[in-house]
Amino acid sequence: MLFLQNLKSFPLSIKRILFGSLSGGIGILGLLLAGALFVVETLTRPKKLNPFDHYTFSPYELGLPAEEVTFPSLHGDHNVSGYYIACPGATSTLLVCPGYRSRMAEYLGIGVHLWRAGYNVLVFEYYGHGIAVSTRVTLGYREINDFLGAVAYAKERAPQTHLGALSYSMGAAVAIMSSARNTDIEALQKMLHCSMRQPKSRKNSGFYLMLIIVVHTLKIAKLT
Repeated sequence: MLFLQNLKSFPLSIKRILFGSLSGGIGILGLLLAGALFVVETLTRPKKLNPFDHYTFSPYELGLPAEEVTFPSLHGDHNVSGYYIACPGATSTLLVCPGYRSRMAEYLGIGVHLWRAGYNVLVFEYYGHGIAVSTRVTLGYREINDFLGAVAYAKERAPQTHLGALSYSMGAAVAIMSSARNTDIEALQKMLHCSMRQPKSRKNSGFYLMLIIVVHTLKIAKLT
């Protein structure tokens, strides 16, 4: 008799197990979705400036004859900010493409060395990542248009020069995707991470090694 009672209750136990598993699975999926939305919100929400963000290096401190310029993105949805540093007699123009939420002023250090090496230099910042913080960032979708806008501006300023790009982090991914759509870029150097601080010792710094790699890459590409 006890066996029959247990047998009758067995299907009900399976239903409970299935229902519990389904509820647990939905709960886990809900947590994963909430986590993904939190990550996306954190990565793309508009940047907040602190009072010290406006105090940084300028071309004046570095002795650069740079122009502060703006140019439209590819489709003209907004203007992109940058520094254009012209070098008399240059045969190549280099775009310096910053990384995620980076400002163009942070890359003036590399701009100095490239300019002294005889290149025109266009240092710019992706819209929403630098000082212009009124909009969400898109991690590549809109930034591609910013890069292509920079290419068009560089060609307008020095139409007879070769074009190359030095890109960092997210900017490297954007430059790669953009170069697949535009054949004007003849050399592309990608950096995953590099500090722009002036080193105390050249022997222990990768900064100058990076410059050697960049110049070597550009020479291979016949930009000089």
